[in-house]
Amino acid sequence: MARFGRAHRVLAAAVVAAVVLAPGTAALAEEEVVFEGAGFGHGVGMSQYGALAMANAGWTSAEILSFYYPGAARSTIGTDLPEVPNVLVNLVRDAEDITFVARPVGADPAPLVVTRGDEQWTLGPDERVEVAREPDGCTLRFADASGTQTDTAPAGSCDVDLTWDGEAAQPTTVVEIAGCSLWDWNAGIYRPCRYGRGTAIRLVSTGADFEVVLDIDVDAYTYGISEVSYSWPRAALEAQAVAARSYAAEAVYRQSPANRACRCHIYDTSRSQRYVGWGHGTSSWIDAVEATWGVVLTHPEAPYGIVQAFYSSSNGGATEAVEDRWGGSPLPYLPTTPDPWSLEPPNPNRTWERTRDRAAVAAAVGLELLTKIEVVERNPSGSAKTVEFTGSTSAGPAVETRSAGWVAGVFGLPSWYFSASLATSSDPGDPPPREHGQASVGLHDPATGIWTLRYADGTVDEFYYGNPADQPFVGDWDGDGIETLGLYRRSTGFLFLRNSNSEGVADVEIYYGDPGDVPVAGDWDGDGIDTVGVYRPSNATFYLRNSNTQGVADLVVPFGDPGDVPVAGDWDGDGIDTVGVYRPSTKTLYLANSLSTPVANIVFDYTGAASGDRIVVGDWNDDGIDTVGVYRPSNATFYLRDTYTQPSANVIIQLGNGSENAVAGFWGG
Repeated sequence: MARFGRAHRVLAAAVVAAVVLAPGTAALAEEEVVFEGAGFGHGVGMSQYGALAMANAGWTSAEILSFYYPGAARSTIGTDLPEVPNVLVNLVRDAEDITFVARPVGADPAPLVVTRGDEQWTLGPDERVEVAREPDGCTLRFADASGTQTDTAPAGSCDVDLTWDGEAAQPTTVVEIAGCSLWDWNAGIYRPCRYGRGTAIRLVSTGADFEVVLDIDVDAYTYGISEVSYSWPRAALEAQAVAARSYAAEAVYRQSPANRACRCHIYDTSRSQRYVGWGHGTSSWIDAVEATWGVVLTHPEAPYGIVQAFYSSSNGGATEAVEDRWGGSPLPYLPTTPDPWSLEPPNPNRTWERTRDRAAVAAAVGLELLTKIEVVERNPSGSAKTVEFTGSTSAGPAVETRSAGWVAGVFGLPSWYFSASLATSSDPGDPPPREHGQASVGLHDPATGIWTLRYADGTVDEFYYGNPADQPFVGDWDGDGIETLGLYRRSTGFLFLRNSNSEGVADVEIYYGDPGDVPVAGDWDGDGIDTVGVYRPSNATFYLRNSNTQGVADLVVPFGDPGDVPVAGDWDGDGIDTVGVYRPSTKTLYLANSLSTPVANIVFDYTGAASGDRIVVGDWNDDGIDTVGVYRPSNATFYLRDTYTQPSANVIIQLGNGSENAVAGFWGG
């Protein structure tokens, strides 16, 4: 984290600036466009944070659903309605090579049966099959629990079915996709991609590639939904379960898999709704699913009888009518309804502000100069409909109009519930030089919230800060040269930053990223202050901010593969932090020296790393270059290296009991 040994570089930058500006003279004012708004998402149907506030106020799940889907009835599949055909869930798109592993989860585990045409193979516990695309079809390679290849089926059809006891009340085998992991933001850990419930997993050929699709009963599917925190009140969880089940059941009737590239009714991502399969659901969520077993929302005017139960994180104070969001005819169960609940705490998006450079906004709409911006038309919900941009081009005065959807998409706004105006902010100029020092290590106990910081001189300090379940990270948030505390609340996407290493409240509290993202920190622009970023495991992309404020990413940096562990540091000593990833499956680090053209400038096989090791980054010898280390929970020990070429750790520090999360930084002193 480019924070140590940097004073000489920042000082040089300040001297250059002094040649241009007289002492005490600020840079020219930077003109900005300010968007102020509320809500996150499309706003149609149920507000998830509104449902939370209503549940906290004592509303039942039936009352919550009636509020958000007026006129809809609660009907039960198999009693009030015919049985719904299985839902087809797309798990993997455009695959060329994929490996499935049979994992036992119960006594006397059932076999995993692999079927291709009239051929069939049976896999026992921890045995695997690789399906690989070849020029003339797909080859199947089988291996035992040790990974030793045992059989090969020559190239043939890529249409392969996997079946197990997935329709049992308690499956004894689950199907794992090797090398794939999903973030469990309730537990704060990555879990392997595992699927225990379902009739079959089907590989369906689409020409050059194949799709991986789960065939599953709609109630069993609902067990695997991960859309809200499972710690929410029972009524909110039950409302979410009914909405998710209704959305999936309606999709079965509305979608025609044969006519869709995904060969599915629904995706496993937020493109439809987030499905994570086996191993994420806590007892609270399972209880909510079972308490509403078979229940869906119905309405006589729903095209297929079952309501397409849209929902989003929150709205801006009123639900959005479906026709105002996506066009088409009004639907009585998806109208505009005043919704004060959606703006109640703890909704992190009950208000928000985003600023954008005025010149960039002008250029985006085809103007050379922007003199005014205004929302000139609104929907009945109060959301923006049409935005007017007034200014000029080389030909003279000009006015451009854009839809709110276009504006929100181009400028990265969380919702359409916004207003727009022009504002001016001053550039304070270059920051003063920072002190620097030798990095050390620390721990955060997820059970108690206790931080343990070990200083470079060997002294140790312990104190409490924050919610124990939050994810720790550190940064120099105020540019004083000392790393201090940060916490990321995975269930909401909130960041809590503190400017001193002591017990207290957050000095900076912002919402950034999506729940489930992984926090990182670094000085991405070389201004001497660390700012926040997140790594999104689902698309292996970093989203980095150049200020510790709410807003969209200043830098979007794709790097690594899904399932990698993100890191950040100054790998080349140039005073700017860049990104990297650690791949646990191969124990390899890939580090980039540029954020604009990220490639792996350093590829380092971490000889001696053990399974379960946790990567830390710091300048252990105060030479201005960050290197890596690991914390090994099995023996509660840090192993740190000053270079990437040395064969083993040159600094070994024992700390904690192995149950804590590891951090590193210069704590002062």
